[in-house]
Amino acid sequence: MIKQYRVDVFGNPWLLVREYIFEDIRRQSYSNKPSRFNCLFLCKDIDSMKEFINSNNKVTDIIYEVEILDDSQLTFEFDWKGVNLSRGESVIELESKAHNYWKAENINSTEVLTESSIRIIKKIQ
Repeated sequence: MIKQYRVDVFGNPWLLVREYIFEDIRRQSYSNKPSRFNCLFLCKDIDSMKEFINSNNKVTDIIYEVEILDDSQLTFEFDWKGVNLSRGESVIELESKAHNYWKAENINSTEVLTESSIRIIKKIQ
């Protein structure tokens, strides 16, 4: 998904900058975590998915129940609210946010990154 990002379509080049900063911090300090560039992004349960959709104005997203097929692949749980951009954040602030993200402490709004393939079980809505 992130590799498909185009500024002319999504309109916010800071999103791409954020992803490269998060990836740089991951490579430097958290190389045991999966890259956001190589993963599927999942929510842990239906309530988390609905919160994500509502908070990010993703009203056209389709919700599926899925299962991770390969438990040996890297998987990482994190708080997706810790990724959100705030107006006026500097690169230094994004680097700090990236460290907090990869530490994955105090998770309130869980999202899952996985390098595994998934199986769609059913469409929820």
